[in-house]
Amino acid sequence: MGFDCMAKLSVNERNQKIVYSLSQWILKARKNEFKVDKYESSELDVLFSSTVWGFREVTLVIVAGKHLNNSYSPTTDFYSCNPRSLYEKDIRTVLHANGIPHRKSGPLNVAKATKGLNEDWAAQRGPKQLGDCVVRLAKYVEGLEERKLDNFAVALLSRFLNEAKRVESIDISFDAETNPTFLYELCCYMIKNAPDAGNTPQRFTGTLLKCFHEDINSGVIVTGYEDRASVTSTTSKKPGDINEETDDGVILSVYEITVKPFGKDRIIESFDTIRISNESSNNSIDEVKVVCRASDCPIGIEERVSDFYYGSIQYNGIEYAYIDIFQWTAALITHMTRDGRREFYECLEKYISEYNTAEIVKNAWREFHSK
Repeated sequence: MGFDCMAKLSVNERNQKIVYSLSQWILKARKNEFKVDKYESSELDVLFSSTVWGFREVTLVIVAGKHLNNSYSPTTDFYSCNPRSLYEKDIRTVLHANGIPHRKSGPLNVAKATKGLNEDWAAQRGPKQLGDCVVRLAKYVEGLEERKLDNFAVALLSRFLNEAKRVESIDISFDAETNPTFLYELCCYMIKNAPDAGNTPQRFTGTLLKCFHEDINSGVIVTGYEDRASVTSTTSKKPGDINEETDDGVILSVYEITVKPFGKDRIIESFDTIRISNESSNNSIDEVKVVCRASDCPIGIEERVSDFYYGSIQYNGIEYAYIDIFQWTAALITHMTRDGRREFYECLEKYISEYNTAEIVKNAWREFHSK
């Protein structure tokens, strides 16, 4: 079946086709059934030189789009292949099944709704060398005939598999620790040295809060912390980064976890989300706990009330209470039993070992334990 015929496939047929093709490419990659020339090897070296995964993922979308339709031109009309559906429903399924690190919407976050992946797009992306590389590869893929495209797809996925093996080889396994000082210093080190665009503080504090409630058998359910920090509250329809809820979904408390300034713009964004949540449910949220550093507080809070609590700001009936992220972490750790602290550590270790956890986070974890 030729490419032009594939363009006429139904959605289900297209999904089946691309999942099958990706699986076959990966099978060939595992068997080293491909050839890579000097140019392709050089460009793939650049593409996989960074931990910004979206660029390699958008390149995979380009290859898949060309595979489905020979007339596909990512440099002039990237979105004509329906990249969100193609990546999130098809490509991610195969990457996940093969333990290949990936992001939920990596290509879309990199593409940023651009018309075409061209020099103008690359000039606005960072690191710039990766944007330039994607543009060169997009032009290169546009000119490939079926057999050469198939070979390049296998070479590309071989690099994905190599990354999966490399990340898997990072040894992060250590004996579980229950000492409060150790756990506190571990959390501080990870938050300071490997924030991972806000994912580390959100995941660590959310996991701590979950384990705390389980330890004291409070019946409170902690939600939201497993989402990546890049998932906005508006998109996910959750009122905050982390929520404490009853078992029937009534929200008790809302937390915003950040190591970036949480001022007027973020307060307004948070308020809009809470307003929508209150209007669409039985919730009556009127307070948000902003767990952050002193440097993240807005100008309206002139002096900290204490080392734990900085103070609060009122906005349209919602009180934003600013709490020190490190003191808050210490308080919860010291209020847990030894078994609770062990569970907390083991949950963190499980998160670190996941193939999708950023390499910088894995390395920071290993570095802390090697001190």
